[in-house]
Amino acid sequence: MSLFDFHSYPALKVSALMIVGILIGDSLGLPVFLTGIATGCIFVLSLILAIVSHRIDRSSAWDTVALLLLCVLIGATKIGLDRSSSSITDDLFERPVTVTGKIVEPPARFDNRIRFLFRSNSLVADSMIVPFRFNILVTIKQTRGDTSTENLTYGRQLRVKGQISRPPEERNPGEFNARQYYEANGIPFFMFVRNPVHLAEVEVPEPSWSPMEWIMRETVVPVRLYIQSHIDGTIGGEEGEFLKGILIGDRTGISVATRQAFVNSGVAHILAVSGSNVAVLVVIFFFLFEMLRFPKQIKIVFTVVALWFYVLLTGSQPPVVRATVMATVFLIGLMVEHKSNAYNSLGLSALIILAFDARQVFDVGFQLSFVAVLSIIYLYPRANDWIRRIPARSLLHRLAIRVLQVCAVSAVATLGTLPFTALYFGRVSVVGVLTNIIVIPAAGLSIVLGFVSSVAGLLSSWLEQVYASANHFILYWTMIVARVSGGLSVAYVDTLQF
Repeated sequence: MSLFDFHSYPALKVSALMIVGILIGDSLGLPVFLTGIATGCIFVLSLILAIVSHRIDRSSAWDTVALLLLCVLIGATKIGLDRSSSSITDDLFERPVTVTGKIVEPPARFDNRIRFLFRSNSLVADSMIVPFRFNILVTIKQTRGDTSTENLTYGRQLRVKGQISRPPEERNPGEFNARQYYEANGIPFFMFVRNPVHLAEVEVPEPSWSPMEWIMRETVVPVRLYIQSHIDGTIGGEEGEFLKGILIGDRTGISVATRQAFVNSGVAHILAVSGSNVAVLVVIFFFLFEMLRFPKQIKIVFTVVALWFYVLLTGSQPPVVRATVMATVFLIGLMVEHKSNAYNSLGLSALIILAFDARQVFDVGFQLSFVAVLSIIYLYPRANDWIRRIPARSLLHRLAIRVLQVCAVSAVATLGTLPFTALYFGRVSVVGVLTNIIVIPAAGLSIVLGFVSSVAGLLSSWLEQVYASANHFILYWTMIVARVSGGLSVAYVDTLQF
């Protein structure tokens, strides 16, 4: 079939064309009004051509060209709109300002600092109040003996005085671009507060809570705090911090040495709550609802609801949001069809994510996630065909086939993401495929035991300790594997040297 035949894999091709438009619009800095007018004109032209083609019962090449241009222009217009939504005058970065708003994520505490996501609604500069509705990552430097920050919790209305800045851009080729990363995650600004005295709580006579805010305050935040305290009380140490990172996305306590070991061994993705966590949860919920003998449709609906609760529990971090969007699309596809198309499901997931924020295209996690899934969809069936040609003469042969199939998933995902890893991180892991075979199942089991021990803690302290002890053992050896493999002289190759 023709590459531009939209009848095959339409969602995937439309999303690819939209991404092309986003890249063109961003690199050329095209004005929004210009791309918007062009999009409207091409849309009208496409509509006219579609009507004519319908009447003569024959499509032409012009129909395809118009549709191609429309998809590209929509992408260019969307990135222009999203870029302009976070634009403010540069003079606001040069002096202290006061911002009023609400804490929208539970604060994280590490070293002598507190960090939280703040949704602002107004800004005061030189006695002038202006609307300022943005997400700001606020960092507060604590002082000795300070107790005023102990009451900082989700939903607090605050007035914060500090200096606003944009996340830094890369200084050298191949370096991490913090600005692209945070903007893609909906955080265009940082704010540093040098002293807690610059915080003031805003008195709200009758605070109004939206349904989502009520769910967060009454359910999500208490569950998250309970899991954190449960892990600290039963596991603790570096293993406990690692578990909090892979379970609920709280990575503030993971040491730099541990992070570097996971990067060198090719399993840094384990530290981020992402696709592997969501896949484990899908299996858990399917197994649970299967035991309760729920019908297929009810099982899928409950699984989707549980996954989105997990998104809130992890602080709606972009990797888990992306993975959950993809899982939701795939699950709904299973519910409405006997066999869903993997390529279309992947394309539809990308369209949904980019419809909310086109800047996600520039997030390394977005690129790695979709390239990895695309590689698995395209390459794994071919690799599996080769593996299945191995004669299964004995139990040992069958076991070897299963191991090779597991290795093949990691291998094709690594192969697909190899150019991106080399470009963005400046190094390629040599031992990554083998390390993933051990670490991914172990991390999945730790996630299961983490949830089970948390629930067991509500029922029996003895059961809680049994599950937690087993998990501590797995976490300890998982970290040992990552450190040993990452410490090998042949663990990785520095690509920036080439």
